[in-house]
Amino acid sequence: MVDDVVIIEGHLYAHYVQGYEGTFDCAVLDYQHHISNCKNYDHMYFLKDGDYLTILTAKKELIWEGEIKFVRPGVFDGFFSSTPRLHKVWLELKQKGVDHQLWINWFWEHPPLHAVLKRRVSDELDK
Repeated sequence: MVDDVVIIEGHLYAHYVQGYEGTFDCAVLDYQHHISNCKNYDHMYFLKDGDYLTILTAKKELIWEGEIKFVRPGVFDGFFSSTPRLHKVWLELKQKGVDHQLWINWFWEHPPLHAVLKRRVSDELDK
């Protein structure tokens, strides 16, 4: 039996709050809610293992797609990353098979990169 899938179209979003001290979570923010209008997490979907993510440029050209499979960064992955907007940020997990620095930078792009997130309905309630 194939699970039903919910599709969320939006953009990549680096979620961080004061007290995170440089770390952030990878999320997709749906197009119907710009972050300035988003007062809670209802329209923010934090990536998790098993999600299927497609990342696109503004011209809808494919940058990357695949199933999310988070792993811990290795010693040589450059645990910290400098971004154009922040001095140093880091992730506790990275996408398997994708350069750690590149993965981080995709979430800090401005304007943000387009994203299509596919998630099994059975996982939907667990954002």
